[in-house]
Amino acid sequence: MEEEEFSFTEEFWQGDLTTFENFVKAYEKKMFNICYSILLHQQDAEDAAQETFLRIYNSLKKFKGKSAPFTWIYRIATNCAFDVLRRKRSRLKTLSPEENPDFPSREHPGADKPDLEKLLRKQDIGLLVRNILLKLPVKYRQAITLVYLQELPLKDAAELIGCPVNTLKPRLCRGLKMIRKIIKENHDYQKQLESL
Repeated sequence: MEEEEFSFTEEFWQGDLTTFENFVKAYEKKMFNICYSILLHQQDAEDAAQETFLRIYNSLKKFKGKSAPFTWIYRIATNCAFDVLRRKRSRLKTLSPEENPDFPSREHPGADKPDLEKLLRKQDIGLLVRNILLKLPVKYRQAITLVYLQELPLKDAAELIGCPVNTLKPRLCRGLKMIRKIIKENHDYQKQLESL
């Protein structure tokens, strides 16, 4: 079921399970995209999206109708993503790089050398991009992630973020300028980019 086909009926707001299942089917991709644009990690975004649906279901009766349903849903999704991000940051502060699940492993049993080098280079690029994006304020990181990494059309990305396309375009420009500045000011990033 597509999101456009879903209507927020009285059954939905009363917590009817069948109606809520249809809502989940209609919005699961959008919730994942919202969470991913903040977290930049697939498993974390899936977890945050799942938590979003649980919170929505448990909060249906709290919706007051002061905003559009999607605005309310978007706020819950972003809050869930930030909660996951906070939990992850506090957990990762206590781990050494080898214990960190996001730290690329230098071991890949059974792979021959060229494939291993290719895998490591791909991991290094992904880790580098992720580290740079995490230095951006969320509104710029979301814009860049949705448009350039997930390759969503501007209209779709703007709708997900909850802003007009004319607001999204300057965010993209400013975000790219910030990335250039981050790379220029960080010699480690420059060296890593040159070695790729």
